[in-house]
Amino acid sequence: MNELRALIIDDSSSYRKILQQALSRIEGVTVVGSASDGPEGIRMIEEDPPDLVLLDIIMPEMNGLAVLEHIAQRHPRVSVLMVSGNGDAKNTLRALSLGAVDFILKPTADAIDTLRDHLYKGVCVVQAQRRSLTGESAPPKRRRRKKQVDRVNAVASASARSRLIVIGISTGGPRALEELVPALPPGLPCPILIVQHMPAGFTASLANSLDNASALSVAEAKDGDVARAGQVLIAPGGRHMAVEPDGSHLVIRINDDPPVNECRPAVDVLMDSVAEHFDGEVLAAVLTGMGYDGNAGVVALKNVGAYCIVQDEATSVVYGMPRMIAEAGNADEILPLDEIAPRMVAWASGLDGGSD
Repeated sequence: MNELRALIIDDSSSYRKILQQALSRIEGVTVVGSASDGPEGIRMIEEDPPDLVLLDIIMPEMNGLAVLEHIAQRHPRVSVLMVSGNGDAKNTLRALSLGAVDFILKPTADAIDTLRDHLYKGVCVVQAQRRSLTGESAPPKRRRRKKQVDRVNAVASASARSRLIVIGISTGGPRALEELVPALPPGLPCPILIVQHMPAGFTASLANSLDNASALSVAEAKDGDVARAGQVLIAPGGRHMAVEPDGSHLVIRINDDPPVNECRPAVDVLMDSVAEHFDGEVLAAVLTGMGYDGNAGVVALKNVGAYCIVQDEATSVVYGMPRMIAEAGNADEILPLDEIAPRMVAWASGLDGGSD
């Protein structure tokens, strides 16, 4: 693959230098320029569009969101990584919804190696997207059940057997969840637990945004929460989420154990816990994301009878996590994003029990 040509847009000269130093350590990336503000960055993009833009959010005169909107409208093939501070959670989520591929936390001068690792992951995401656009990897054929419920307008009574939906998601996740969760109706007769790969400080804003847009209750999970029907709980950024039984309840446990699959929170931690402790039917969904987190967890859940759906390549920002499961033959269905919510409703309501 040809080298990625990168442009840095940041009003801080020191951060521009730090970002350039970090990018210089990544093979396959060439920094072709830097801009100190939004208008200058737009001018440079118009003159010679790069492949990748590293874009600061908070800038005077023209903030990063305005620059991102311009790029999305005029140069949709230019990929954007947002450079975000910990206090920019709401703006970062807005940027992701506007089309940014991912975000990296604002670096410090003594964290070049850590920054390089974060940038490398972002570069890999952009490279994966470009391979998909050029047809270097063909999506697998979508597999459909013999019996398919395409749309469900009302929630039926829950079956006597308790049910649980577990979702694992990463790159492209906030935008996918903005479509998926509000499409779920009130009265859903099972809990939904979500692991979205994010650092600390961002998942609370994500949960609040989804809660405002949804009929279901959505919250960042806390240790000791009870998983209840009609509620969505999201693992807190930077911490693992697991479950344990307490009488007739399923209780959330939050911990700071070491990363798994280089992730914390990790999808595998939650899924392994559900496989070990939950005495009921489980629907596992693995959606857009880079890497392989969730693969082992799905195997553990399948071993106890769970049903698994994954998002298809065409609607995934990065077809990494779902691909691993599909290619291993562990996906019962491969669906576009807009078909996943109706499928979950049908399954949760007992209208389609998950067997052919």
